Amino acid sequence: MAVRYMDDGGADYAGLTLQTHNFEPEEVEHLVAALALRFGIQARTRANKGRRIIYIPASDVGTLRTVVEPHVVPELRYKLVPRRERTP
Repeated sequence: MAVRYMDDGGADYAGLTLQTHNFEPEEVEHLVAALALRFGIQARTRANKGRRIIYIPASDVGTLRTVVEPHVVPELRYKLVPRRERTP
């Protein structure tokens, strides 16, 4: 999960996203279900550039951080902070 997030994850204003543009819609839904089953993360899909991406709402950002942060290299930890929480 950490490798996937370091590669295709990003911060949204309030939550986090996983860019899944190369996946079929059914595959994205399967990934959302796996996040719920494995980690208890209530992600959902969202339209982006004509495809579906995964959105992790603010209420589940802490859960994702707990799962992946120990495995994220320091240079990419900024990706785990929603934009509204960043200080200039």
